[in-house]
This record gives sequence, C-alpha cells and structure tokens, in this order.
Amino acid sequence: MTYGCGIIAGALIGIIVYYAQKWTISLFTALAGARVIAGVLTPILWASASSNEYVGVIGQRMVGQSIEFSYSLLQLLVVVAFCAAGFVIQLKTAKK
Repeated sequence: MTYGCGIIAGALIGIIVYYAQKWTISLFTALAGARVIAGVLTPILWASASSNEYVGVIGQRMVGQSIEFSYSLLQLLVVVAFCAAGFVIQLKTAKK
C-alpha cells in the first residue's frame, strides 16, 4: 500500500514537473526563499508587534483589541507575501 501510494505520488509529481517545469521550479524556489526570509523576519515583526511599539500600536488601532494576532499567522502572512512576490518576479524575468 505504501509503495503504491509512493509510486502514484512520484508519477503524478513527475508528470506535473515535466509539463509545468518553469512554473513548478519557480513556485518551489519562491516558497523556499520565502520560508528563509520568514524565519528571519517574523521574530523581528513579532517582537515589535507584541511589545506595543509602533507596529503594535498601529495594528491595534486598525483592527482593534478584540482580534488576536498569533505568531503562526504572522509567519504565514510573511511566507505568502514573499512567495507571491518571488514567484511573480521569477516568471517575469525567466528566459525560458
């Protein structure tokens, strides 16, 4: 059962990569880069937001006190933003 699922998953990923090579490579490299950036940027943003510095005060005024902002949500937002930016830039500058 496990081998069958692995073979099916591998064949499916292989077909997708073969036909959508540029898109797939661009997406995965953008995602990898975004995760690295988020690993560095998220703690900085979280520290400033949770210490009621400028970002925290502005965020509280915009969304109010009732909305809780978690570390994982902040990290997800950073990953999505940088992944989207990297993906778009790679597709625009790709020579293929």
